[in-house]
Amino acid sequence: MLKLVLEKNNETAIIGNQYPDFRGETWVLDSWNPPAHAGSTGRVNVHKPGKNIHDTAREFFPGVLGMKIVEE
Repeated sequence: MLKLVLEKNNETAIIGNQYPDFRGETWVLDSWNPPAHAGSTGRVNVHKPGKNIHDTAREFFPGVLGMKIVEE
């Protein structure tokens, strides 16, 4: 089973929590998708806190938020 963790301490990333990107901007984690193939890192789906999810929704590589998908 796969899980999304923070690179700095391997703690599980929690849907609904806020996390900074590498620029220091804060995002709310909405969901994530596992890698589609061996060369993929997967994706995380986020939006800006306090903003309309439909206006600010984005999809990033997990590393943008200091995260990675690992085998549990």
